[in-house]
Amino acid sequence: MEIRQWLLASMALIAGSVAISISAQADTLPEDYQGNWYGYISSEKVHQQRHYYVGQVTLTGDQVAYDYFYTGNKQLKKLQWKWGASALATYKAKTDKQNRQNYRIYTPVYSDEVLARVRLTVTKVNGKKIQALVLHTDDEDLYLFKKPTRSHAWGFEHEDELYIYY
Repeated sequence: MEIRQWLLASMALIAGSVAISISAQADTLPEDYQGNWYGYISSEKVHQQRHYYVGQVTLTGDQVAYDYFYTGNKQLKKLQWKWGASALATYKAKTDKQNRQNYRIYTPVYSDEVLARVRLTVTKVNGKKIQALVLHTDDEDLYLFKKPTRSHAWGFEHEDELYIYY
């Protein structure tokens, strides 16, 4: 009889630990959030030629990456990579005060600090409504789009906004 009680107690303990680990797991980032998103940083003249700077945020189910590009093309074509960084990431879903779904991004380096928050929205660009990803860091909302767009400029103070390379 003691073996049967021990087996039942062991199975209950295993079932309890599985339930705890499932509830402690991170949320899954939905497909429409995943992929490459581009944010227009700014432009400047360098040796009589205008340079445009673009940040690319790549979100996948378990990673976040930030790449920094520049180009001389006004339509932001032929982006040239300057530098980048990536890190493992976990996501936690949360609803904000306006009842909007957003996801908090955590990395192993700052496991208990939020790297950034992201949420989907619709905004106007050149008179057209298009989907955008809002990246919220340091009390600022930075807009990213599926294609590089010279709209909603971040400014040079945000060129390395995601501190995932520490």
